[in-house]
Amino acid sequence: KGTHALRDRILVELRKRIGGVTERALRDTAGKDGVLKASDASVRKEVQAMLEDGLIERRKPTEQERRQHKLAGGVREVLVSIS
Repeated sequence: KGTHALRDRILVELRKRIGGVTERALRDTAGKDGVLKASDASVRKEVQAMLEDGLIERRKPTEQERRQHKLAGGVREVLVSIS
């Protein structure tokens, strides 16, 4: 249950702001009182597993996404849900 629940919470967060979530921003929502209700290490591990399983992808943000989500120039990659 724990892994699937965490995957579901990660997917919900990624779908809220398509093209606007960096891995760091996602990990900032970790913690037992955070949105993801999981440790930073668990979130990192699950993100890697989801990338390997093809559920999410890591890519460069488009210029429109940069403007829409106010992504700084230093942001090189965002996480997006494929499903």
